[in-house]
Amino acid sequence: MGANLSVKKRSKHKKSSSDASNNSDSSNTFASSASFDPSSLSQTRSSDGNFQYIDGRRYHIAEQTRYALPDDDEEVYRLQVVHYLLRYVWNSNFSAPVEEMLQNGAHVLDVGCGPGTWTLELASEYQQSTFVGVDISPMFPSEIKPKNVSFLQLNATKGLPFPDDTFDYVFIRWLTTAFTEEQWKNAILPELVRVCKPNGWIELGEPDLRLVNLGTNGSRWNAALSSYLSKIQVNPSTCYTLLDLVSSFDSLSELSTDSRDIKLGSWGGKEGALAAQDCSDFMKAMGPRLYELLGMDGEEYARFVETVMREFDTGRSFMKYFRIWIRKEHEMNGLKGEMIKKKKKDKKMMKERVDVKTNHNGMRNAVGIQ
Repeated sequence: MGANLSVKKRSKHKKSSSDASNNSDSSNTFASSASFDPSSLSQTRSSDGNFQYIDGRRYHIAEQTRYALPDDDEEVYRLQVVHYLLRYVWNSNFSAPVEEMLQNGAHVLDVGCGPGTWTLELASEYQQSTFVGVDISPMFPSEIKPKNVSFLQLNATKGLPFPDDTFDYVFIRWLTTAFTEEQWKNAILPELVRVCKPNGWIELGEPDLRLVNLGTNGSRWNAALSSYLSKIQVNPSTCYTLLDLVSSFDSLSELSTDSRDIKLGSWGGKEGALAAQDCSDFMKAMGPRLYELLGMDGEEYARFVETVMREFDTGRSFMKYFRIWIRKEHEMNGLKGEMIKKKKKDKKMMKERVDVKTNHNGMRNAVGIQ
């Protein structure tokens, strides 16, 4: 694969008026390019009017997005810790079989890139490949970055501003708190599949936020977190739902999964120390969302988090984390293709409702892809 990428006019994914207003700059830049040059992509940034300050930290305005975590330097640091934790636990940055592809030159999309730590690290290692990171929070670097990297600020629930079959490898992780199950099903996953090239790979990584072996205070905190997420229609254990959802796409095959029990606390050595640090920072970042549910003010909550951290070692607490990777097939033909066409026809005749068993075309229609 070469360094340049020919692009075609985006015709299959029709954007709503809200999509156009939110993702217009990056979409126009990309669609008008004759070849894929990351440096040409618009790097839009939200004005400060899109944020609110609580306890000295900057958050997205709740009415504009369900994303509950901050957008500030402290959150950048936490997300960098998450990156190094996951790399340490797996001894790798990815599980999909894309090593050779990246070495030869691939086009890679990182959805929910945060500060871009994963993207920047891979871009430095695989300099023949081209990387694009997108995130709702403009915490990624805007100037100092490798030439084979570009970042865009956008809301992924409103669609990705790229033509069909653009990327060889699509990567997304640690966004359990960002999307509802409906958004995963009808917006996020269909878009990941749409922009992935045939024979390309999609990889997802998500934790189960129902932590294991918690003490009394840890269980109380976890219950409050689950209650808050339920209020905004987010599943803290969406990692399990994602397995069913990706399996429902007829165009995807070779599903593989891997999981780790990530230790929390000093009992887990280096892994436990990194994970405990992330958990502590995550708990503090979620504080303003949980004060009322726990009946605490900021100072009481800070002391409460310290007690939870001590319980990690006492109970030998841990967190489950899953990686899922799956390949997008070539255009179906022959007997297998005919069988899939028959399957889709039967579903249409039966007029089944759209649910987690919906076929791929049904999901694409749900986000306006024809």
